Amino acid sequence: MKKSMTLSIFAASIMTLGCTTAVDNHSEILVIHGGDIVTVDKKNTVYQQSESAAAVIINNGVIEEVVELAQLEAELSKYKSSDIKYLDLKGRTLMPGFIEPHAHLYQTAQTSSVPNVMPCLPDKYQSQLEAEYGWLYYPEEGDACYLYVDEALASLAKNAKADFPWIIGNGLDPSRMLLSEQNRYEFSADVAQTRERFADAIDKNQTFLNFPIKTIDIALSTLPEPKPLFVLDQSGHLGYANMLAFTETGLCEGIYDEAEFAAKYSELHPGVTPPRWKDLGIQGDEVKLICEEATKEQMTNASLLVKALYFPDGEWDIVKDASKSGTNNWQYSGLLKEETAYGPFFKAIERNVKTAHLNMQEMVGHGAPPLLKSENANSTEELNPAFQAAMSGILLTASKQGVTTFVEGGATPDMITSYKSLVANQQAFTRIRAVYNWAAMPQNENVDYKISFDDASFNGMLSAEGIKLWADGSTQGCSANLSQPYDEDGLCQSFGDGHTNYDDKQIIENLTPFAQKGWYFNIHANGDKGISDAINALSFMQEKVAGMPMDNPQKECLDETNKGKYQCLPYTIIHSTVNNPGNKATGETAEILELYEQERAKLPYLSPSHLVGHIAYWGRSMENELGEFRGGTIDPMGSEVTAGIPFSMHSDLSISALFPLWFIEQGVTRDTWFYPHLKDSQRSALYEEERIAISDAIRAVTIVPAQQHGIDQQLGSIERGKLADLIVVDKNPLTYAGNEANIHAINVECAFINGKQVDWSHSPEGKTSSGTEYQSQCQLD
Repeated sequence: MKKSMTLSIFAASIMTLGCTTAVDNHSEILVIHGGDIVTVDKKNTVYQQSESAAAVIINNGVIEEVVELAQLEAELSKYKSSDIKYLDLKGRTLMPGFIEPHAHLYQTAQTSSVPNVMPCLPDKYQSQLEAEYGWLYYPEEGDACYLYVDEALASLAKNAKADFPWIIGNGLDPSRMLLSEQNRYEFSADVAQTRERFADAIDKNQTFLNFPIKTIDIALSTLPEPKPLFVLDQSGHLGYANMLAFTETGLCEGIYDEAEFAAKYSELHPGVTPPRWKDLGIQGDEVKLICEEATKEQMTNASLLVKALYFPDGEWDIVKDASKSGTNNWQYSGLLKEETAYGPFFKAIERNVKTAHLNMQEMVGHGAPPLLKSENANSTEELNPAFQAAMSGILLTASKQGVTTFVEGGATPDMITSYKSLVANQQAFTRIRAVYNWAAMPQNENVDYKISFDDASFNGMLSAEGIKLWADGSTQGCSANLSQPYDEDGLCQSFGDGHTNYDDKQIIENLTPFAQKGWYFNIHANGDKGISDAINALSFMQEKVAGMPMDNPQKECLDETNKGKYQCLPYTIIHSTVNNPGNKATGETAEILELYEQERAKLPYLSPSHLVGHIAYWGRSMENELGEFRGGTIDPMGSEVTAGIPFSMHSDLSISALFPLWFIEQGVTRDTWFYPHLKDSQRSALYEEERIAISDAIRAVTIVPAQQHGIDQQLGSIERGKLADLIVVDKNPLTYAGNEANIHAINVECAFINGKQVDWSHSPEGKTSSGTEYQSQCQLD
């Protein structure tokens, strides 16, 4: 396994940067020529070197002109020759820099501090992941990816540190991992046959989801002494814990009557009226907090009381242990649903683990209201240098994949303070644009948390003008908000129609104060019911906030004087995964697609952003969980192209890896795999009717995400007047027709931000095997 860098070495190199910058200075005028130029303008203009050779003239970081070579000399005559530098592409291709529209920088850096038990990716992607992000995901010798739940849990036990009181892990994924190698099945080129075999194998994971503690206890039985365990599912919306971890929360003992409950509730939720027990479903005059060896009524009452006090939006599952006789055989199963349910475990971990780097609340960072604030939160000045280095390293590695703008998909004011530090210390290798987690925003009328893209303090390297709300959970995590239940024969059969964080009325209530202040919105919604609730809420808020709608918003929003008005702001449904309510006949129009078309007449900048890894890595799991047609038609980008609905593609890092060239390939091919069979020869398309053209996929990682974040006037395409955020790739992806499955192998040679080349030399990756200094692949003349 290639290790591109270690975190400790990278931290050391970052700390020695001093006042050096993440980009190299150059003369005022830069001319880039000698290759194809993919502009991604409205006409998708491409200047091919062999037919219509052209050059890009950059003046002080701004694209001055794209001119054919015949006019180049005349255009350059107005500048001093001594001020002009040239970059000869030498047959390579110039493109706009990629824009990652939804990822989690702070959270991903936090997860780097705990063992990674994520599933392996398909072979061709896994090798690239190890080469580029190995320092982050596999920092220790012997670290590996996993194909089976039991081997992933066993690795946590094997690598448990004697002096560390907890076992903590990240990335377990029973929606893809088989329970054990004993469940491995034979692969067949017949997709229908392999689909049945995969379903038989993955459905055995219901045993794990129904009672995780049983499998966990077996995995930890080799420990010399018991330890509490908490493991985060890769979706972020499920967690797993053993009984000792429940005990450590302090919520396995104590007795409450209703008055004592009301007093405790008021202490935890000041200003909120305590709910009545009968409204919560609690029976009896008192409740004993208990975690195991209880009757069903005792466990139900205890779980309802704890839920009401500590995580009203989450749940601790209870289960009957059939291996025990009698009636006192109910207990917590070890399955934790939704992020707020992790809060008591985070408090318990922080009581035992004092470290400036590990902040469990921020490790999740998926929109849970911070009911249980971290006690280890630190000011920027106190941040562990290794943590700052991890964030900087993520941005550097993303830059090497062609990312020039990284959107943080759920920031807090404290995170923004950390990002300011990165920018101020020249440790940001991409732009950072952020949308705030609505639930983490202080209700302070006197503080303006917006940072305009045009704020001269940050030169466009840091901005924050959006708000994010999570309307539901995760599709593969069995918690998407669906209009029809999960498939009765699939892995998620016991989860019904999923989970609702906020319905349309609650979304309106939560977001209206921000709409009145001119914020744009990202709403996380995976299930079709969650998507429709989000879109309907956005539409209703228009009338509530703006009054009478515009007669022709598509036209009127082009007027600069209307740019900040509610109807003219961008609204993005993050993920927008499930677009059909059930297994309807092939050929019927998806209801969500119709809703987008209808509401875009009122909100012209309403659009979806897809986690395209749902197709590549979870595609066959989606079929199993949702049914073949409903699961096969997730992320229906082909239909969106036909309907004229723009869309972007994102990673949701750390949920999936950040490689925009992979996204292009995955949107074009819709290739997926039946886990654990991950060879390239074992790929097959997930509902190939939804494939898209390469040009549409390129737009989905450049100009469309720029539009979705309100920065398309500055970024996203190679056009006159835009900032020169550019990348050079060794091959033109548009030439890969018929070879789409190899787009991932295209190399990014260099990146430019504001017309200045990003300096990739500040890491061990910048050294050649002979030990000579890093040399850019884009030398200026």
